Amino acid sequence: MPRLVKTVLLVDDEKALMDSLKAGLRVFFPDIHFEAALNGSEALKIMQSRPVDLVVTDIRMPGMDGYELVSMIRYSSTDVPVIAMSAFESPKMKDTLSDLGVLCFLEKPLSLQELVGAIQEGLRQNDQWANMA
Repeated sequence: MPRLVKTVLLVDDEKALMDSLKAGLRVFFPDIHFEAALNGSEALKIMQSRPVDLVVTDIRMPGMDGYELVSMIRYSSTDVPVIAMSAFESPKMKDTLSDLGVLCFLEKPLSLQELVGAIQEGLRQNDQWANMA
């Protein structure tokens, strides 16, 4: 059964962008709890300590990048939807992310409306998986 309070994990090494995203997204999703991580390792620690319904991650980050983060999420057998974002788009990047089962890819600078739509879709998917379990 889906949890009443949803948690979305935002992962980006640009703290100012993350703070801005959290503030903007709270307007559209006042009932969602937004967590923040500055890198992939921090994101995994959060995911190991509490349930997360959706991950929005940057690809290019120091240390553990977004590719490795998504790989680790998939390796841990979780179907949590992942939205990837980057300012450096390439067809190879999109193919790799698709192979990793990423819900969608958004190019930076982000359109808040696109991100809101992607989050709505990801949470809908998460609810469907929870109902099937």
